[in-house]
Amino acid sequence: THKNIHKVTEDLEANRYNTAISSCMETLNKLYLLKSKSSFGRNASWQEALESIIMSVAPFAPHLSEELWQQLGHSDSIHRDHWPELKEEYLVSEKITIVVQVNGKLRANIEVDADASKEDIVEAAKSSENVQAFISGNEIRKEIYVLGKLVNFVV
Repeated sequence: THKNIHKVTEDLEANRYNTAISSCMETLNKLYLLKSKSSFGRNASWQEALESIIMSVAPFAPHLSEELWQQLGHSDSIHRDHWPELKEEYLVSEKITIVVQVNGKLRANIEVDADASKEDIVEAAKSSENVQAFISGNEIRKEIYVLGKLVNFVV
């Protein structure tokens, strides 16, 4: 929810409306997937998430967002001083996705802890099943690691 608030706010300020709407759609899909897989729903967090999405969509779909706002139990207009509050502490991720390449070609994406060391990330990249198919039996001449982004093996 807070990543969506951050993205939509930035996109609105930069006049990137399509990506703002796309972010709202992705977030809503993730919320409903979360709701279907767990008991998440009909609590304060669910209400906050829905209100946030509706406030984020309001500039693009004013009539629909007004109707949904009323259905969530609000008597005022969504277009009067409402914008979701961004809480920066929720933007910090515990996991990051690292791209793994062999000879410059994408071979895998791995998910690792955000605070993992370079050595741990390189080892995780080497143990990826798809990467193994390209490096096994070959000498790794160079390991390139770009902090928090990618690992490339030159064989």
